[in-house]
Amino acid sequence: MDGVTLYESYGGNVIFNLWDMSSHKLAGILDENDICTRGGLHCAPSAHIKLGTLDRGAVRVSFSILNTMDEVEHFLRTVKRISEKYSPYKENIR
Repeated sequence: MDGVTLYESYGGNVIFNLWDMSSHKLAGILDENDICTRGGLHCAPSAHIKLGTLDRGAVRVSFSILNTMDEVEHFLRTVKRISEKYSPYKENIR
């Protein structure tokens, strides 16, 4: 997906950023779309030094067997829509 940088994916956790957006801003936009995430350094600044995200943190979303496929698809559609809206290359996205 354009603009998404995936840092980690383990268990049901996915850690990512979008374009150059602040992790707190992205987490807030996802929250407005009924998607619960956590943005920031996650009490692990050393991990963010390693990931190169100390300046803005990252967004963590967690999935489990309790999530439905509709919820997962809603998350993916929402991230795609946010990516298109905030893309620095808007005119090139179809």
